[in-house]
Amino acid sequence: VYTTSVTVQEATVDAGGPYAGNQYTPILLTGSSNMSGFYEWDLDNDGQYDDGVGESIFFPADSLGVFNVGLRVTGPLTRTSTTTVLVDPATIDTGGPYFGVVGTMIPLTATSTINGPFEWDFDNDGQYDDAEGSNVNFEPTSTGVFTIGLRVNGPGGLIDATSVTVSSSTAPTAAITGP
Repeated sequence: VYTTSVTVQEATVDAGGPYAGNQYTPILLTGSSNMSGFYEWDLDNDGQYDDGVGESIFFPADSLGVFNVGLRVTGPLTRTSTTTVLVDPATIDTGGPYFGVVGTMIPLTATSTINGPFEWDFDNDGQYDDAEGSNVNFEPTSTGVFTIGLRVNGPGGLIDATSVTVSSSTAPTAAITGP
């Protein structure tokens, strides 16, 4: 007499998460299942799994808020799972305030939660056309306090604009006196 045992596992699906990211930066969602099957995503919470296919998909993060998303895997059985996606505001940081000397380059460093071009407005004319990049140099030609603008653009259009102050003075002079 031969005996054997069989272990039957419940079919499971996991949409992963909860997920979080910043506006205008697509957020990677990755689901899993212990059964082979066809992966379908519902990214707009309408009950229809028609917004993308595959184990991984990018959530478009165009709007701020908390979003419910679902994953359905269809194989020998059909199973679903839900999770949430939090989309936070995009931010940029200009660093500073900065201080320097007339005629000397002042390094400016900015960071952003968005992967997009950094555009600087050194002359406060509202046009962000004076420098590009997250690390730039500003050379004041006179003493004073300057308002420097920074704008970061991303896939969804204008992401954020902010400003920082840069103060400049003349270089100190040494006076040598003696006999």
